[in-house]
Amino acid sequence: MKLLEKKNIEQARYIHVSQNFFAASSILRKAKNVQELCATCCLLHAFSFAKPLKYLVKLNLGSNFISVLDDFTQENFPVLKYLDLTNNLITSLESMGSFYTLQEFYCGNNQIRNLRQINNVKTWQTLRIIDLCNNPICTDVLHKKFIIFHLSNIEYISGEYIKKSDISEARYAFGNKFDKYVLNTMYATDRLTNITQLSLVDCSLSKVDISAEILPQLESLDLSKNQITYLWGLHSFKYLHTLCLSYNCLETFNESDYDKNKCIFPKLHTLFLDHNCIKSVINISEQKLPVIKHLFLNNNSLQNIREINHCSTLESLILDYNEIETLNAEEFIENDNLNFLSLENNKIKSLEFIKSLKQLKKLYVANNCLENEADVQYLLLLTNLEEITFEGNPLYTKTNTDRLVAQDFELKDVEIEEV
Repeated sequence: MKLLEKKNIEQARYIHVSQNFFAASSILRKAKNVQELCATCCLLHAFSFAKPLKYLVKLNLGSNFISVLDDFTQENFPVLKYLDLTNNLITSLESMGSFYTLQEFYCGNNQIRNLRQINNVKTWQTLRIIDLCNNPICTDVLHKKFIIFHLSNIEYISGEYIKKSDISEARYAFGNKFDKYVLNTMYATDRLTNITQLSLVDCSLSKVDISAEILPQLESLDLSKNQITYLWGLHSFKYLHTLCLSYNCLETFNESDYDKNKCIFPKLHTLFLDHNCIKSVINISEQKLPVIKHLFLNNNSLQNIREINHCSTLESLILDYNEIETLNAEEFIENDNLNFLSLENNKIKSLEFIKSLKQLKKLYVANNCLENEADVQYLLLLTNLEEITFEGNPLYTKTNTDRLVAQDFELKDVEIEEV
């Protein structure tokens, strides 16, 4: 307290205060030239200080109630090398941004849960030691590999020394990644800001982590014929209208745990997701794709398309070579614009669902399990129908196709094209 009374805080180089909220609060607002500062167990909910702390090298704020890290940036701590935030209420490090001076970072006993919340740590290239002990993220074995892969100078993670075998495993897990660092090796930074079309086909990519921050004008992206299993950042491209992810290893489209209100593709009208391993379309909805027109999902492992059915802007939907058995008419009520539907090589047993598709012009249902002649009556409801494929169904083999078409559609001199 004598330090406070003498008003020498501004000149102090080393300050240590513990279990004293009022003293800590007062000191933090006045300390301008401090080099080492420790304020532990002071019931601090925020770190209010005179910005920037130009000379601060070491900062310890352990055992407080800090949850927001917006002010913990390189700009506010230009020479910071040591930061201890152990035993707080921190859920994410994202707001800290990039650090090029930090060498030791301690953040154990907090509430960090996943890789997205430490994604920016990969830019802390001088970091040697990081401690994330007793955070929920520690249950994710990838978090350690993620840090090792991105930080070449890292020596210890949560008290464990990094071995050569750890480095090899990290390279295997996070290698072949497409991110801003790869782009910077391909193009000059000033050119990236003007790119509208980008194609990286058959490049053995396994992970994608790019955003509009580096490609602000991107309109068309082709990443087909890679080995992609992980996508991140594509929703940030507000001008993106065509996205091709054909022939990859995706099990879902985009991040399933990302905030639904933020993960929106406002201008995407053509999306290729064919030849992947997709089993669920939970992330393919009108909410996320408000203007989607052409959607290719053939050659996947889909059993239903409930979310897609509510995409009222859809004009073309390709679902060949999946495992779809049943489609309900009620699910297609909102698809007023759908004029092309291809369902070949599935397990469809009924055509009742098409009675809601009044605008349908082309319907491909070859090689399914259609066997009831009554299903043909639903075709009569499609007054705009111009083209249909039907071969490979039980109904096709046990009924004379020429007679069926002529009778039900009241056509004469019918010409059947063999496919």
